[in-house]
Amino acid sequence: MNTLVAVNTEAAGENCAAGGFKLTVGVDTNQNGTLDTSEIGDTEYACNGANGSNGANGGDGWDGDAGTNGADGKKSLIGVTAEAKGSNCPAGGQKIETGVDENADNILQAEEVSATVYICNGQDGEDGQDGQPGLNSLVRVSQEDAGSNCPAAGYKIETGTDVDASGVLEQSEVTSTSYVCNGQAGAPGKNGDAGLNGTDGLNALIATATEAVGDNCAAGGVRILVGLDLNGDAILSTDEVTDTRYVCNADELFKFSASQSVKGRTVTCASVVRTSTYTECQELQVDGLYFPNGVTCGPEWSTEDSRFASLKDFCAFLSMRCMKPWSSAGAPDASCPA
Repeated sequence: MNTLVAVNTEAAGENCAAGGFKLTVGVDTNQNGTLDTSEIGDTEYACNGANGSNGANGGDGWDGDAGTNGADGKKSLIGVTAEAKGSNCPAGGQKIETGVDENADNILQAEEVSATVYICNGQDGEDGQDGQPGLNSLVRVSQEDAGSNCPAAGYKIETGTDVDASGVLEQSEVTSTSYVCNGQAGAPGKNGDAGLNGTDGLNALIATATEAVGDNCAAGGVRILVGLDLNGDAILSTDEVTDTRYVCNADELFKFSASQSVKGRTVTCASVVRTSTYTECQELQVDGLYFPNGVTCGPEWSTEDSRFASLKDFCAFLSMRCMKPWSSAGAPDASCPA
C-alpha cells in the first residue's frame, strides 16, 4: 500500500503563529488514492518564520537644522559722572547710572537709564575754624564671571570712602557691593526627525517531490524540502533549502505473518494486528514455547520505536540471543539480555 501526503495552507494561529503549511501523512489502506481522515497517521506543520526581529535601527537621520539661537541677552551698562553741588549732593560727588543697552550701541542712553545712585562728598565744615576736609567717595567697577552672583556674567560695583586719601578704593574701604548682570542665553533648538524603520523578515517555503526506492526510502515515498525565500520570488530554489525530510512507503518485509520459519524454528502468533506504522504479534511462540514479549527480550516488538531495522533483524535476535527464556509456561526469564 502507498503512503499519501496532503499539504494544505495553515492559517496563522495556535499551530503556526505566522501561518505556514499543514502536512498530513498516512497509508492508503482502502487504496482509493485519497488520504481519508481515518488513514492519517501523522500531522506536521511547516511554519513561516516569525517576523524577523525589527531590523537594527537605521542610521540616525541627518541632524535637523540647528534651532534658531535664542536672542542674546542684552548687556547691562553703567555710567559714572561727577555730580555738581546741589540738591542731590550738597558738597558734590559722583552720579552713578545703570541700565540695559536696548539698542546695542554700547552707550548708556538717557532713555536706557533704569536706576540712578549718588555717592556724595562729605560737606564742608562750618565757617570759623576750618574743619578737616571731607573724604572723597570712590567707585570701582570690574567684570563679574558667570556664577552664583550673575548666572550669565556681568559687572561688580564696589563703593566706599577714600579713608587714606590715596585716590584708590582699597578693599578695606569698600562699604557696599552690587551686581549688574547680563541676560541669560535663549532655549536650545528642536531635535531632527527620527531615522527610517528596518526591512521585514523573509517567508518560509515548502516543496514536495516523489522519492524513488533507495537509501532514503527502501520502498519509495515523498521528499519534503523546506527553506526561506531569500530572493523573494515565491519559489524554493536549491540554494534556499535548509532542511530535507522523507515520508516513506510501508516496507512489506516489516509485516509479521501468523506463522513462518526462521532458521529452522517455527515462529507463530495466535493473532497478528497490523497498523500503518507497526505489526503486533499476540502470544508469540517459537517451536511451541512462549516468548516473554514486552518483558525482557522484546519490549520493542509491539511499539513504534523498535530498535530493530527490519523484521529480519528481529527474528535473528530471537534465534541467536533469546534461547533460554522460552518455556512452556510462558513465564519471562530475566537472564535474557534486553
